[in-house]
This record gives sequence, C-alpha cells and structure tokens, in this order.
Amino acid sequence: MSQAGILDIESANPQIPTSFTTDSGTAIPLVNNLEILGGDGITTSGSGKTITVTLDNPVSVSLGGTGLSSVPLGAMLVGSGSNPLLLTSALTNGQLLIGDTSTSIPVPATLTAGAGMTITNSPGAILLESSGSVAITYDADSGSAVAVGGIITFAGGTGLTSSAAASTVTFDLDTPVIVANGGTGATSLTDGGILLGSGTGAVTVLGQATHGQLPIGSTGADPVIATLTAGTGISITNAAGSITIDATGGGITWNSVTGATQALAVSNGYVGNRGTTITYTLPDTAAFGSEIIITNIGAGLPVIAQNAGESINFTGSTTTVGVGGSLTAINQFSSLHLICVVADTTWNVIASTGSWTIV
Repeated sequence: MSQAGILDIESANPQIPTSFTTDSGTAIPLVNNLEILGGDGITTSGSGKTITVTLDNPVSVSLGGTGLSSVPLGAMLVGSGSNPLLLTSALTNGQLLIGDTSTSIPVPATLTAGAGMTITNSPGAILLESSGSVAITYDADSGSAVAVGGIITFAGGTGLTSSAAASTVTFDLDTPVIVANGGTGATSLTDGGILLGSGTGAVTVLGQATHGQLPIGSTGADPVIATLTAGTGISITNAAGSITIDATGGGITWNSVTGATQALAVSNGYVGNRGTTITYTLPDTAAFGSEIIITNIGAGLPVIAQNAGESINFTGSTTTVGVGGSLTAINQFSSLHLICVVADTTWNVIASTGSWTIV
C-alpha cells in the first residue's frame, strides 16, 4: 500500500505514487523519474534500493545547533548571539567561569585569596580556609574584649541601651545622665527655672522668677526666689529684667518740663515751663515715704493725673480713685509737695501754693 509522498516498494503489490507532498510544495515524477536532492547543509546519495541523506555542514545556531563541527573534551560552551558557540579551554583544578564586563565573555580562572584566607584547589573541589585565628581584640577604657567564635557583644552600661541593624550598632541614653557623669539627673526642667545643686543628687529647680526676683540665700537651707525689700529712705521698682533702687527723702533731683506730658518719679522735683497745659502722671510703684515736688512758672497750668487704684488726699478732700481722678492748678505759679502714705496707691499733699481743682 502507498500514501501520497510515501513510496512502497517492499509489498508484494507495489504501488507507484503519482505525487509527493513535502513541507514546502509537491513533487510529481516525470517519466517515472523523481529526483531527491539535498538542500542547505544536506547532501543525498543513492545506491541499490537505498537513498542516504547526510548533513554536510554543522547545524547553525538559528536552526537549534551549535554551529560547530567538533567540541574539545572538557571545553565550556559560551553563547554568541546567532554566531557559532564560543569555546573555552578545559577547566583545570579549581577553575570557574568568571565574568568579564569588558568583553562580556566569561573566562576560566581560579579564586584569589585575600588577607587572612587560603584557597586550595583540587579536582572538582575548592577549599576556603582562614589563614589565622579570628581572635580580634577590642580595647576599652576599662579592660579589653576578645571575639569568641567570631562574635563580640556590644552591651549598654548604666543609663545606656544598645541596638543593632545591618552593619550599625547604636547606643542610646535610657535614663537621665547623673550629676557624677556631668548631667543634671533630672527628667524635665521648668521653663526659665533656676537650677539648684544638690551634691551628687539630681539638681532641683527653684522656679521661674517674676519681675525683680532673685535667688536669695538662707544659711543652712536652700536659697529662695524673692524680691528685695525697701528699707527706710529707699524705694525699689521692679521691672522685666531690672531692679531700680532709689533713695527717698535724701534729696530731690530737679527737672525742667517743657513737654505736654511728664511721667513722675519719686525723689524728683519738676518745674513746668510751657505755654499750654502740662499733664503729670503719678508713678505706678512708690515706696511708703516717697516724695515728689511740682511747681510751675509757665502759662500752661499743671494737671496731676493718676493710674488705676491711685488717689490723692488734699486737706479735707480726696480725688476720685483711679484714672478718673486728678488735681488741676488754677493759678500759674502753683506748687505741690506730695508724700506717698500707702505704697504704690495713696498720696498726701503736705504743702501747696495757689488754688487747685479736685476731681
């Protein structure tokens, strides 16, 4: 029996096909003659009843071959695109294929021993060994540590903890640094507070000082935050970051006034010399016994104004307490001598000339 493209010449009743179908095209015998020819890399030969098909060139890489006609014993194959495969030499003891970015072609080579290492190459094996003991010593401020089994431990001491990640060891404070080690021993400090030593114990905080306050010592006890106290003949004025100390009753400093307003200060005298009204304002703070003198020569009449909570006693009358109260001269050459009889708030007129309007 025969099929299209198959020649049956062995059966008792051979059949001769009239066409032969191939992978590409169909061949038809001509005068009972069919040629079987070799193509690219293939030759054919016939003898008797046999047709022999033979490869006459190595199969190319593009057709799944190597493109080589022979491969030396032990050689390594390296790809080369669509070109025939490249061949390395046979590897010797311990050799490996090691990449080379300059050529993109790996080369047979052995590993190189670095510091502290030895390499022994043998058939089918590579032995890596340390060339010496790995006993690394770390000297510290007190004593030394030696690695055991290649491991050394970094441990936190008093007030320290250690942590590790990747190649980094980090030390952190976990308690306040004590006074003996240069710290305060405190976990928090009052904003603006004054620190007070306590021997080897943690420092303490006196607190935040208000206007004019100072740390004042006390024998056998801790200092305290307090203001200075004014004695006889002294006035003290406290302000932000400053303390003003004035003598009272120990002389008057005289001032010529030509402006429309003038803030009064204790232990001062004022001579008004202005064509229009001059408004004088009592000080916010004044110690008991403080003095102020006011006289006038200009056409402008003096007015004594007050701050909140202040008043002036004039003979049998008292001004309205606060900023609504005042004394105003009626005569050009009027004068007043004032004495503070209640600290900061109340004044008495102990001498006057001219007439005054009391509000």
